[in-house]
Amino acid sequence: MKKILKPSLVVLTLFLIILGNIFCYIWQNTQDLIQDVPSQEILHQTWQAYKQTFIRDGRVLRPKNDDTVSEGQAYAMLRAIVMDDQETFNELYRFTEEHLSRRQNFSDHLLAWQWKNGTVYDWMPATDADVDYALSLILAHRKWKPHNESKLEAYDIKASQILKDILQFETKVIDGRRYLLPWIVKDFADGIVQNLSYYSPAHFRLFYEYSDNHAWMELVETSYQVLNSALSRFDGNEGKGLLPDWCLINSAGEFVHYSDKSSNFGWDAIRIPFRIAADEHYFKSKEAQEILVKMHRFFNDEYQKKQKIFIAYNYQGRVVNRQENALFYAGYYLIFKDREPDIAIKLLLRTRRFLNKQWLYHNTFEYFINSLAWIPEYL
Repeated sequence: MKKILKPSLVVLTLFLIILGNIFCYIWQNTQDLIQDVPSQEILHQTWQAYKQTFIRDGRVLRPKNDDTVSEGQAYAMLRAIVMDDQETFNELYRFTEEHLSRRQNFSDHLLAWQWKNGTVYDWMPATDADVDYALSLILAHRKWKPHNESKLEAYDIKASQILKDILQFETKVIDGRRYLLPWIVKDFADGIVQNLSYYSPAHFRLFYEYSDNHAWMELVETSYQVLNSALSRFDGNEGKGLLPDWCLINSAGEFVHYSDKSSNFGWDAIRIPFRIAADEHYFKSKEAQEILVKMHRFFNDEYQKKQKIFIAYNYQGRVVNRQENALFYAGYYLIFKDREPDIAIKLLLRTRRFLNKQWLYHNTFEYFINSLAWIPEYL
């Protein structure tokens, strides 16, 4: 005997179907509308949302860990420059110097990496944060009048102090080449630890202009040497246009897997196109263009085959994580921007589709994504 649905159950089923269709319609129309919003409006709205969600009294909060890290402070300070928000910049600067400065304990001007529960958890500096922090202070000095914070040094003075200490403690000349180290490294017996996403040649060119110290141009040269080498060959495998999150340069000069760190193209390596695209955009660097062309070959093939690009690949090009997100599409946009503009626009729209009605990419937990995914709207 066939079962007959009760009238109330039929009504409920129809109601849920109609409600689902309404939600789908609203979502689709919301997504369609965001495609037409001017970049300046997106920059403004996402900055307001970022401040409300992630910044507390000058501290950039990582909700998943309930902590603060030095690169988060530096990312937000650079964003404040772009948004001409000196008040927020000074709040971030104050917190950073009061809670992350190593000056009192280590007599340098670098930043402790992690702060949590009212104290420093990890005093070791992260070089990428120090590089971005120094840049933010140089740009603040050029853009604004001096701050009136009596306990804080002038932007330019602090920037000069940081630049000096980056060169002294976070770079090393080995066999005639100056390398950028990911932290303060004293033992090179196993090789040279490298995070290629820390190299930022556009920053280094500006640091040279600012300080007249040629060591920064040495780092520009090293940036492209290590990137080209790692693109060519890694761990005995021929390159396909991808770069590893972490690597080690061994005594033979080979780029190999480092310890327990990821050697996939993933959450670290995605920052490489952001840094290299800045050198292409601001300094018209041919070396930058060549790197992005090499990366574009792989990602263009991937997009043409699948009409999407995922967030993690091993060095041989095999997908290891099939998720998609705004940060990665933002990076892919920068790879395609001056090579395949038509596809680049599609990737920018993919990035925008992750914006929710609160003007956050994804949700309130994604501090890292929201710290960088806005950049294509600016460049």
